[in-house]
Amino acid sequence: MGGAEKALISRMRHSNDHFERTILNLRPEIDFLEPDQAINHFKIKDRGPSRIQQAFDFIKNNSFDLIIVRTPLDAIRFGLFKFVLRNKMPRIVFEAHSTFVSKKPGINWIFGFLLKRVSKQILSVIAVSNSVKSGKLCVGYNNVEVIYLGGDLASNSIIPQTPENPRLIYVGRLVDLKRPIWLLEVINSLNSKMMLCDSVLTIVGTGPLEKEIRDYIEHNNLSRVVNFVGLQTELSNFYSSASHLVSASTHEGLPLTFFEAKLSGLCILSTPSGGGAEIFSEEDTELETFEADEFEAAVIRILQNPAPDVEMRMRIQEKSNWMSTAQCSKKYHEYLYSLILK
Repeated sequence: MGGAEKALISRMRHSNDHFERTILNLRPEIDFLEPDQAINHFKIKDRGPSRIQQAFDFIKNNSFDLIIVRTPLDAIRFGLFKFVLRNKMPRIVFEAHSTFVSKKPGINWIFGFLLKRVSKQILSVIAVSNSVKSGKLCVGYNNVEVIYLGGDLASNSIIPQTPENPRLIYVGRLVDLKRPIWLLEVINSLNSKMMLCDSVLTIVGTGPLEKEIRDYIEHNNLSRVVNFVGLQTELSNFYSSASHLVSASTHEGLPLTFFEAKLSGLCILSTPSGGGAEIFSEEDTELETFEADEFEAAVIRILQNPAPDVEMRMRIQEKSNWMSTAQCSKKYHEYLYSLILK
């Protein structure tokens, strides 16, 4: 389950209980969603045309005030449903999370073409950051609202610890886009040049690259300096014992982990992936390139300086309180309710 799925569940927890909330999960084999019992959860496990037919029947046979779609493919699917059903189908809101339509050139062109064709069926687009708003997913839409996801961590419940030395943490899906192997290569290069402290990097997450990551750590004798903990449902302790969140991604909308890190009092080191700059402060570093040398030099600067003390971490937490899911969800749901009342 990625950050977008976590944000979905967290936002629904903060919605008005007078509203009935339903999740139609078209890819249960990927998301592993575990929503609250108060949220209706329907799964369509079939694939291909049968999946589309079941989704169409579900919408046709149920009554909703608003439908929120969260991927380009679903925007296309439900836009076509809207075209067929006309006034029998509720209005659609597209929640855009990415700065690109697809990483595959052919699919990118096809999806881009189809998104433009169904744009008239979309009432509004919610972009999770300014970079997403100016990206390809939001091109052609006049009604685009930027509403941040926020992090589902209460900063006052996280007591920062000051590690003896700076500690880095990576949190996220283990996929090519986020470049965890590339990050390990940087750490491996540093390990050959200087004495790194134990568990200087903690990797939290799961995904297609998990076995490759485990193999890389083993083959390069990095088990002392890299702590790979896999999938974790409770992240507070991991954030609390780190000093810097690191992001090596090539593209980001605005990662949920950035909000979680700020609410935990962490500094952030990030590649120029598109997301994050609008919430960064003086304690954070967004690099100018995606080059390994620049990233490595930034890590060296971090490791050669003391870890942020408790007072600094508490200041980061205090000025980041607005980034909580509870706070960001207020604007999110107020906006949705305004669309329902139109």
